[in-house]
Amino acid sequence: QAADDGGGSAGLGGVRQALGGLISVGGIILCKVSDGAAANETAEDGDVHTPTAQDEIGQGGGDDSGVDGEVIAMGGRKFVFFGSCGTLERSIPAGHIIVPEAAYRDEGTSYHYRPVSAGDYIQVETADKLEGIISEFQTPMIRTKVWTTDGLYRETRKNMKKRRSEGCRVVDMECAAIMAVAAFRGIQAYQFLYTED
Repeated sequence: QAADDGGGSAGLGGVRQALGGLISVGGIILCKVSDGAAANETAEDGDVHTPTAQDEIGQGGGDDSGVDGEVIAMGGRKFVFFGSCGTLERSIPAGHIIVPEAAYRDEGTSYHYRPVSAGDYIQVETADKLEGIISEFQTPMIRTKVWTTDGLYRETRKNMKKRRSEGCRVVDMECAAIMAVAAFRGIQAYQFLYTED
């Protein structure tokens, strides 16, 4: 569980503490936050210097996919996303790190990048590597399926029960769209979450 950030809740400050501030492994910057403030950093991977821009973007897959598309057009090939999620189990405490392994597609954006025939779930191809990196820091985490939805007021008990029965333990608004764009564009997308509500 992430430590309290001093403001009475385990938010981004807790994530920073849990992950040791700045983690850069293999040229991938996973997290550099200052109690919610975004920052720009440079990751170094051997002789390759990779500028990594970090910014706060809006909610939902539509916002993320738009930013992805613009950065990909400028040469971006490796993306890391982190943000909050809701839990579908009361046993998961606030501030806990989540590594998505698959995302249920209950939003619209992913269907513009992957056909319906690809199935209801999209696999997170980078989950193994991300889990390994976070494990190096001995940070407690949960690897699970994620329910991605933009229908906030359709997170009904019936829908929650169905998603839980399929192995989803958390709900977010972006994961399915992010991974669909990554597969379509042939880039690497890493995502981890922290539980907030």
